[in-house]
Amino acid sequence: MNKPLEHGQAIVLRLQDYKDNAVLITVLVKHIGQLRLIGKGQLKPTSKLAPICQPFNTLLIGYIRAHDSSLGQLIQASCLDSRVDLTFDLYQSIYGQIITELIEKITFDMDYAHVDLYDFTNDALNDLFEDNIHDVMMFYLLHLMDALGYRIDIDLPDENRNILYRFNIEAGRIEPFVEDGSNHPTLSLMQLYTIMAFLNASSYHDPLLDEFDPIDPALIMDMLHFIHYHLGFELKSARLLQSL
Repeated sequence: MNKPLEHGQAIVLRLQDYKDNAVLITVLVKHIGQLRLIGKGQLKPTSKLAPICQPFNTLLIGYIRAHDSSLGQLIQASCLDSRVDLTFDLYQSIYGQIITELIEKITFDMDYAHVDLYDFTNDALNDLFEDNIHDVMMFYLLHLMDALGYRIDIDLPDENRNILYRFNIEAGRIEPFVEDGSNHPTLSLMQLYTIMAFLNASSYHDPLLDEFDPIDPALIMDMLHFIHYHLGFELKSARLLQSL
């Protein structure tokens, strides 16, 4: 029996050479989750799909696969958002790699539960073109950790040291949260001020906020260490960032 052609929006996460001029394309498909699709003939110079089936791009794809299989074959694709220009800026390229590597590691095959991850990942990759890329990356990491249910423990003076803070996406601010007894690494009070300045939290004001510029890349490294501590894996792309 012929397999039905399925369609969906997909973010290209990674490419690997396969065999016989084919490429194995890891994608995050909206409403489906992570899939691996074989792109036949995409290593040939005459391939029409190769120029658009590139990391960071968002595609409208048609593919076939066995029932409930996470491996299929790419049949057709058209580009919704081309982001190959990210590769021409070093920081944009590394941040794009961090985003796609993170999503590949934290999502599972056909993981229907995290459609929201697709949406704000797609938005972040778009924003890397237009906005302050360090701010975009910091907001993305905070949003991602919040979506996964992690909280940030702020290193405050002794009398307040047990207060736990939660990043509230809807309100756009960090709020006090009930102590859960977890052994979280801490961010310094200065880092909290920097995050607050970035978020422009109207409900919280301190004269120190006026002294901070947009997010420092070093703060992004702190967040990547925070993620490494909680999720238990190291990102190869983060090593590139650390080497700059």
